Amino acid sequence: LMFACLCLHFGLLLATNSILLGFSLYSHLREFGDAADPGIRFAISGLVFTFMLKIVLLYAVSHAAEFTARLEVQARYGRCHASAVQSLLGLMCDVVVDMNQALRIKHHVPKLVGMLMLGAGRSLQGERLEDFMLDGDDAEGFRETLGRCREVGGEGVRDTPTPSLSTVRLRDRVGNVLKVEVY
Repeated sequence: LMFACLCLHFGLLLATNSILLGFSLYSHLREFGDAADPGIRFAISGLVFTFMLKIVLLYAVSHAAEFTARLEVQARYGRCHASAVQSLLGLMCDVVVDMNQALRIKHHVPKLVGMLMLGAGRSLQGERLEDFMLDGDDAEGFRETLGRCREVGGEGVRDTPTPSLSTVRLRDRVGNVLKVEVY
């Protein structure tokens, strides 16, 4: 809708400027007479140059606004897509943990805090999930699982269509061992 309004706005400005140019040319010719006069030709060329400059500026502004609108739509789509994936995972899994590329937990996950019996006031944001694993073998298996799920491309890390499954053991606050499937 925003793009359509911008296109309409650009078209209206173009039409308005065309009419104003024509009216200005007609007024100058009517007032000063002969178009062969160098002063009249200079005035007309100035009007045409101003008109062309307005067209270029209007196009640049319209193009910049269109580009901004497209970026905003793409950002909204990305947020909606991520939200839908999180909701779907929330239905299928007991705990969903969002991690950054350094494998640190991005946001506070109350369900994980409860599962590990860490206390309601504890936040795991910025911590590594590997720090709660039983031993190095589980951490290595976890990294291998993530390695199978990720590929490094020119634009960074992206998910492949085939997820991997791994079972790792976590240790809660009192020392109980929890077997957890990681996708």
